[in-house]
Amino acid sequence: LALLRTAREVARVAIVTLATHDWLKNSARRLFQGFDFGNFLREQGIAVYHAQMSKGPPNGDDPRIAAKKKAMLRCLQALYVGRGRGGGPRWNVVSVGDSVVEQIALKEVFKEHARCGLVCKTVKLAEEPTLERLTYTVEALVPHLSSLVKF
Repeated sequence: LALLRTAREVARVAIVTLATHDWLKNSARRLFQGFDFGNFLREQGIAVYHAQMSKGPPNGDDPRIAAKKKAMLRCLQALYVGRGRGGGPRWNVVSVGDSVVEQIALKEVFKEHARCGLVCKTVKLAEEPTLERLTYTVEALVPHLSSLVKF
């Protein structure tokens, strides 16, 4: 929660996930017992974009990457409405994820929707970490968020 709160203090924030709505809700309930994660997201103004995989991979592409790209583009268009092609600040995106899928998808979105002044930064976390390792990693990242956003 500290990562999301801190990120929200310095930037617009959204979550793009391959998880279903139910999986995310149930996982948050188990992880944050007695805490209303959905309400927290609403209060912080953090939207969740669920990347839905299609039945078959388009053109032989990885279906996870295709789904993430589609969801990321929806997210970015919502966050940067009216801010493309000389109409406002540059797209400055920091993606934090535990899979190379996020990195590849975001970079492909930026490549396919090239605009002047795009900035794409990705932070790759360990895949399938223990809760303790994930907590340690996220806590270590929090003090650096402002620098990542400003760079």
